[in-house]
Amino acid sequence: MKICPQCSSVFGDDYVYCLNDGNVLRDESGEQETVFASRVRMSTPPEQESVVQCPACGLANRSNSRFCKKCGGPLGHVAGPRTEPVQPAHQYDRPLEHTVAFQPPVFTPPTSGVAPRPSSSGNRNALIGVALLGIFVIGGAIVYTKQSGDTATNNTSTNANRTNSNRVANAVNTVSNANYYPSQPNVVGREARLTTNVLIRSGAGNWNESMGSHYKNARVQVLEQTSFDTPEGTSTWYRVRVIQNGCDEEEGRGCGNDRNNMPGQAAMEGWMNARLMQLL
Repeated sequence: MKICPQCSSVFGDDYVYCLNDGNVLRDESGEQETVFASRVRMSTPPEQESVVQCPACGLANRSNSRFCKKCGGPLGHVAGPRTEPVQPAHQYDRPLEHTVAFQPPVFTPPTSGVAPRPSSSGNRNALIGVALLGIFVIGGAIVYTKQSGDTATNNTSTNANRTNSNRVANAVNTVSNANYYPSQPNVVGREARLTTNVLIRSGAGNWNESMGSHYKNARVQVLEQTSFDTPEGTSTWYRVRVIQNGCDEEEGRGCGNDRNNMPGQAAMEGWMNARLMQLL
């Protein structure tokens, strides 16, 4: 048995289209009948049954049928009782040879959300922009290199002038310092007198730790001598032992020695600058 999916009418197995609305019939399992276009002519049914012939395929149908049970074409005006006309679900405006049970929808690609392809003029403008940018970068690099070279040349000349000036100044200082630091090869073991208040240090050089202060006119004995070059010239230092304290004439702290405002706490042996004492 076959059933119409539109009006649910039941027909025999030899029916393909619904006689009421022309839709393709389905069997009881729900599978739609596949229709192949063909023209079939059958013998006229017995005379005792009132029939009407299909104008499309020539098949004899019952007189109360509105559509052919074989090809589904309209039968036109027929005799017998009729019901209210029902608009057919399909328009039969195509030849029978092209009639199919199912027509798949035509796919139309989406047009929104798809980025348009760049035009050739846009590509040309992009290439021109890149070329101009490259020319600008190369030109800037050339200018920067030239300025850097000029700056390096100026700095070299300036440094050379400064070096020459420093050499002249050092030579002048060396000559001047010769008056303050005379060559005294036999000073070790000799005594000397401080010409001012002097700091006694842990090593030769002003960067060494101060171990106190001895006052003017203190007497010392030279234990060791050393000399080294400084930016101001040659500097000579003596390692001494204090054998007699002096008296403070600058701040009036009396006689003796001092270390961090603690009278009598200065070291009695250490290093002193040679130009701040007079050999005896």
